[in-house]
Amino acid sequence: MDRTIHAFVGLGRRASTLSLIDEPLSARREVMLKTIDRAGHQQLIASDGVVGPGTSFYDHVVGEQLEGVVAKRLTSRYLPGRRTGAWIKIKPEVRRPRIGRRMPQ
Repeated sequence: MDRTIHAFVGLGRRASTLSLIDEPLSARREVMLKTIDRAGHQQLIASDGVVGPGTSFYDHVVGEQLEGVVAKRLTSRYLPGRRTGAWIKIKPEVRRPRIGRRMPQ
C-alpha cells in the first residue's frame, strides 16, 4: 500500500495582497490552483475534488481506512471562527464491541 505523505494546503483569506474572504470556495480554489501552478513544485499538488454526489468517493475513502471526507458547498464563503452547515465532516461509522456490559437475559 502506498503510504506517501501529502500536505494539503488551503487558501482561506489571502493570496498575495488580494483579499479572498468574501469570495466563494470555487473562486478561492481557482486562485489556489493558479498559485500552486506558478510555484512550479512537482511535489505541490491539489486534489481534484469531487463535484456532485460523492458516494463512490466516500466508499473509496472508507475502504482505504482513511479518516473521512469534508463536503463543502462551492458557493460557501470563508467565515473565520464560525461553523456553518456549508462545510461538513463525514466520518465512517465505527462499531465497537461493548465491553463490561451485561447482556439482557
